[in-house]
This record gives sequence, C-alpha cells and structure tokens, in this order.
Amino acid sequence: MAVVVSAVIQAALFLVVPFVWWLASARRAIGFFAWLGWKRLVVARWTVLAAVMVGAFLLLLVPVLVILPQVGSSTATSQFHGLGWAGLPGVVAYALLQTAFAEESLFRGFLLKRIAAGLGFRPANAIQASLFGLLHAVPFGLAVGAGWGVAIGFLTGAIGALMGYVNERLAGGSLVPSWTLHAAANLLTGCLALASLA
Repeated sequence: MAVVVSAVIQAALFLVVPFVWWLASARRAIGFFAWLGWKRLVVARWTVLAAVMVGAFLLLLVPVLVILPQVGSSTATSQFHGLGWAGLPGVVAYALLQTAFAEESLFRGFLLKRIAAGLGFRPANAIQASLFGLLHAVPFGLAVGAGWGVAIGFLTGAIGALMGYVNERLAGGSLVPSWTLHAAANLLTGCLALASLA
C-alpha cells in the first residue's frame, strides 16, 4: 500500500508545474491531459511504429539485463527484491504510475512539447532527453558509482530521445507509445526483483 501511495504522490508532484503552466497558458483551448499528450495515437504507418517500438524495447533490455544484475541491490526496484507475488501490486503501481506516467508526462509531455514550441523538435528532444538521462544518472551514480551513473545516464538519455521521436514523429504527439515502453521496462525490472533475479 505504501508503494501505491508513493506512486500517486510522485505522479502528482511531477504534474504540479505542468498544471500551473497549463492553467496560465492553455486551459481555455485544450484539456490538461490532451495538452500533455495523453490522447489517441494518430499513426500513418503502423508497421514503422511497431518496428521502432520493438527496437526500442530491445534497447531497453540492455540496462535491464546487463547493468542491473551487476548493481541490483542499489536500484529503484530493490524495494521489491524477493517479495514474490505479494509484491506485484506495488510493482504495477511503481511501473505504470510512479515512473512511466509521471516521467512521460513531465519529459515527453510537458518539457518536449513546450520547448519544441519555441526551439523546434530537435533541440527540444535533445534537451528533454538530456534531462531525463540526468534524472537517472545522478541517483544511480550516487548509489553505485560515477561510472555506472554515466552509463545509465547515457542509455536512458538515448532511450528518452528515441521515445520523444516515436511520440512526436510516429504517433501524432501521443504519449501512449513512450508510456507503454517505459512501463514495460519497469514492469520487467520490478518482476525480476520480485523473483530475486535483479
């Protein structure tokens, strides 16, 4: 239950600044969640989207299967280590709401879309991806060492840039593809922790 409460609190905190911004700038023109990108996908070529999503998921497996087993006791999912099936509701709340929903709303929703309005897509995508990588690099580096922090920061930044591209260029600005990838990766790491494999 504590994980669910924590997930809701983190999601709410990640939405405070975007919500205030929306209130001040766009509340009469569009609903808050649509403004962030929580909307139906608009896809011209489903096969391209599917291929990129599969490739992105395979890229996500690198940190999950290569890095995490070496440093697993110091990761965000270590709270689930060895809990078995009893920990599954916590993993689901962590993966879908606390990390995927909160981070996608902030980085690919709020930051990417607002920065792109002024600077264009490429610089905005680079900025949001760099900040996303930094968000993961700093705590990871503090927990397990600077080298691992740089590695995870680079990988998550690259994944963040790819997810920004997928959302904006292949899915009509919808956050659904990046949320799906993000949630799947975190569900996998959480389930590996439940089984004491990560």
